Amino acid sequence: MNTRMVALAAFAVISAALTFFLAKTWIDSQRDEMRRQQESMKAQTTESVNVLVAKANLPSGLILAREHVEWMPWPEKGVAKNFLMEGRDKVDDIIGHVVRGGIIASEPIAKGRVIAPGDRGFMAAVLHPDMKAVSIRVKPETSVAGFVKPGDFIDLLLLHQTIPATAETPIEHKIVETILTDIRVIAVDQRQDDLSGDASISKTVTLEVTRKQAEIVTVATQMGQLSLILRSLARPDAKPDQIANAPERLTRTWDSEASRVLPPVGTAKNTVKVIRGKATEHVATDGAEPTFGRGAASVATGSVNAGASAARVITK
Repeated sequence: MNTRMVALAAFAVISAALTFFLAKTWIDSQRDEMRRQQESMKAQTTESVNVLVAKANLPSGLILAREHVEWMPWPEKGVAKNFLMEGRDKVDDIIGHVVRGGIIASEPIAKGRVIAPGDRGFMAAVLHPDMKAVSIRVKPETSVAGFVKPGDFIDLLLLHQTIPATAETPIEHKIVETILTDIRVIAVDQRQDDLSGDASISKTVTLEVTRKQAEIVTVATQMGQLSLILRSLARPDAKPDQIANAPERLTRTWDSEASRVLPPVGTAKNTVKVIRGKATEHVATDGAEPTFGRGAASVATGSVNAGASAARVITK
């Protein structure tokens, strides 16, 4: 009986020791596994680098600015040679480049996805579909003293003479009018980037326009002096085909509105010679559009429509 009790006690002690050993071994293995995971996480953290990525979706044709990109941690093993890395590259290295193809948010900015200013195809990539590029000559006083940069949006003003001086009306009247709005500047002189923070005196400005707008700009350059009006960056999205046929957005100002010395337009006396076939009539007007009897003839670009027949008008 005593021998049996001793054997059971010995078995219990051995079982307890074995259980303790197995438990300790399992706990140590779990501790080692947790330590390895922590070391792996630290290794992954230390083996990442910051690369330049798109802050939001970037459409093709967009001229990159600082607000379009940001630095983001990226696994070092997944960094391609054409990625821009912090420490090796600078944000300025990509500012002013144009997006060749659409780039989604958080996607690295690869050098092959953008076109540098001056590279072949840059200007064509800048233009939106169906848009054209037209250049105009400017002066410091007509280009916001050189503060207009590529990527800015401007309004275009035209200052020209509409009523030439004559013996009866010796005053030459001038008018300034807004002919185009929300026009994107894509180049200043031959520079298509905005890396320089200093204002420089520009001689030519290249604008992105529709075909109709290009025609308007071309004829306006022969009519008078063009001026650029810089628009705020906080602007609503505008359609690129906005042209000079929206009177609610376009304004004009006569010289008499700027100077109290000049008489208002339309106050001078004019003599209009109206010819109807073989009949000739001289009509004195106050500068406004005259009417002729029941036909309500109107003066427009030097001709009169009186009744059913056309008549020539000569203003003296």
